[in-house]
Amino acid sequence: MTDESDNSGKQRYVWPWFLLAAVLLGLVLAIVWMSFLARRIHEQRESNPWPPMTAPVSPTNPPPAKTNGWP
Repeated sequence: MTDESDNSGKQRYVWPWFLLAAVLLGLVLAIVWMSFLARRIHEQRESNPWPPMTAPVSPTNPPPAKTNGWP
């Protein structure tokens, strides 16, 4: 009367369950991390838009006009 007859010749491994748990935990943490980064980037873009949409971009000192090819 041994317990070997109950196993019916198959050995049960535990490490695949730990590996599956680690992969799932990594996936969940990556999703949470990316959602926080996306929210932070969204908030930064709304608070400080760049380039400014209110005023058109114009040069402060326009280049001098060239006349007849002479500098």
